[in-house]
Amino acid sequence: MNPLIITHPYVSNKADGVDTNKVKPSNWNAIHSISGIDGINFLTDTEFTALVSGGSGDTYHTHNHNSSSNIQGGSGDEFYHLNLPELNAVQTITTGSSAGNDYHTHTPNDHNALDGIQGGSLSGSEFYHQTLSQNFLAEKSYGELYENSAGTSINIVSAGTYYKWSSASVGVTKGSSYVVGSSATDDLTIGSLGAGTYKVSYDTSIELQENSCIAGAIFKNDTKLVNTEIRQTSSSAPVIVASSLLVTTGTPISGTIADIQTFNGIFYEVAEVTGVPGFEIELSFIDTEKKASIFEFIGRYNGSAIHIVKIRAFNVTSQTWVDVSSETDDLPSYEYLDYVKRFKIIPAIADFYDTSGTIKIMIIHNTSGTAGHEFYIDRAAMVRDVTAVQLHGSGLISLVENDKIDLRFTCPINGKTITVRTANINITRIG
Repeated sequence: MNPLIITHPYVSNKADGVDTNKVKPSNWNAIHSISGIDGINFLTDTEFTALVSGGSGDTYHTHNHNSSSNIQGGSGDEFYHLNLPELNAVQTITTGSSAGNDYHTHTPNDHNALDGIQGGSLSGSEFYHQTLSQNFLAEKSYGELYENSAGTSINIVSAGTYYKWSSASVGVTKGSSYVVGSSATDDLTIGSLGAGTYKVSYDTSIELQENSCIAGAIFKNDTKLVNTEIRQTSSSAPVIVASSLLVTTGTPISGTIADIQTFNGIFYEVAEVTGVPGFEIELSFIDTEKKASIFEFIGRYNGSAIHIVKIRAFNVTSQTWVDVSSETDDLPSYEYLDYVKRFKIIPAIADFYDTSGTIKIMIIHNTSGTAGHEFYIDRAAMVRDVTAVQLHGSGLISLVENDKIDLRFTCPINGKTITVRTANINITRIG
């Protein structure tokens, strides 16, 4: 052990005097006596190797530790400072068993396996301070897939079955030992060092046919993760309500145009008259983007099974009224049952809009009418064939080596096609 030596850094060149009662220049650089801290031991790194046991006095431990070792304190106050540039093996520090106090500072640069710092069986206090140059949590791991292009079309052949998003590009990933992405198989794969708990999130913009519903979910190894499933629960298509209503034949009984702009059980009612047509109602709708191509009717006809009611649209180009379906009877008679019917206007919807974005629809009873028959409209509207919807989903998932993650979609209607315009999947390890 090394003694405690304190000297001044300066030496006087002046010669010592002869008076022994006076301080001489040489006294300033002599070894000084220190009182009041007897029993303190200072250890060098070479003296502090595998096992260190403190003495009966206060003990200061300092150690640059590169290998496995145990440290055991003495019976006095213990002062520990460990500088551990690489702590890969199990290390145990056992403090003394006296009534003194223990002070610990611990600076590991790479903390992979600290078994513990054990306090002594003393009545004093334990003081611990650790400075960690690296995060104890698992190293960050992450991966990304995205799409921002012309879009991917997915055909929902079987309603309720999830179909894979199939044109992903690989974004930022941690790397082969953690997370890698594949544009060939449209998924993310966990590497040998990538296991852990991940937060997963996805954002998509999807175009749908005829306002059909859509759901999305993350799949792990071909199994749906139900905590990531997000479903579009209501209509997302813009609804273009009627801007005008004109009864050219028939007798209005009750209601206003406001009553057919909302689906609320309040009807616009028209009485059928004798002759042909039994009633004729013209509706106008304004869509400045000229995209709404489906006429949606909610209501009922209370008449005769042999009476015919047709839906027609006005072709601006040919200046003629055109049947919107090939059915014989578009709105059959049901005395007490309301129904929802949709009619796709084909072939070219642009031919049916004027320059202001107005499209006209006619509801016509084109056979001889009968007094006492009535027609009820709860709501009449134009909706778009293809509409955009956004899905945002997220969740926490546990992943291990070789797990695969991908994104899939479904629709409750057979044969519908969805187009994924933009998409982004992100996974980030949080533990």
